[in-house]
Amino acid sequence: MGARDEVLELFRSGLDPTRISEARGTTVQTTIGYLEQLVGRGRLRRSDVLFSISKQRRDPITRLLDGDTPRDGRLTPLKEALEQQGYDTTWEELRVVVAFHQPDAPFGDMYEDVRSTECELHQLVRRALEERFGGGEAGWWRQGVPLNIRQECQDRREEDPDPAPEPWCYTDLKHLERIVDRQWPLVAAHLPVRPEDKRAVVKDLARLNQIRNQVMHPVRAERPCEEDFEFVRALRIRLGFRADLPPSSQSYSTETAPMEAAS
Repeated sequence: MGARDEVLELFRSGLDPTRISEARGTTVQTTIGYLEQLVGRGRLRRSDVLFSISKQRRDPITRLLDGDTPRDGRLTPLKEALEQQGYDTTWEELRVVVAFHQPDAPFGDMYEDVRSTECELHQLVRRALEERFGGGEAGWWRQGVPLNIRQECQDRREEDPDPAPEPWCYTDLKHLERIVDRQWPLVAAHLPVRPEDKRAVVKDLARLNQIRNQVMHPVRAERPCEEDFEFVRALRIRLGFRADLPPSSQSYSTETAPMEAAS
């Protein structure tokens, strides 16, 4: 295994760049170089590396970078500014965030995460219903999908000048949220979550739908923020819809306490 592939394997195991460097006995700058190559080859996303630094450690740095601080490549002024604010940011964290933070870069990844999560969930829910109730209209469609959702999907299909093959194609995230809530034991058996996570998953799908509307209708809604992107990314991973990153790399809750400045 080459060095670059070794770095990728360690990253996918859940190690951040600092711990990868420690495991390999190299500098963080060397690890960053390999990670940048992996991003350039499409094997990692820039946002994946950035978000490997926890929010409470990352935010003080990105606030400086997004402010009036000159981005001239010098790290010492940034380190001194963070220390003056009371933060114990390490040089390694600083190097990683400076290398991979681009204010608008996550939003392209957010679109892909929203699209992928909706499509994967759409397929997963149907598969779960078919396994329980059988194929065909008399099976999964009538027994697994609530009547009002069936009617709404059929109405959408009738109104479509170029209709999709079947009404199920017209389900949206709000429909899927309601089906997941109603058919939770069937759906949960296909997800890497605990059965008791039902309320959390349903709540997260409702939030995902709100963010989806912001992403798909940017003129009518506020622009999604970084917290929205972090939530969407983490949800996709936790639900098992990122083949390259294991669900275990994300705890279920995305709540993180803010980093406290040293007193």
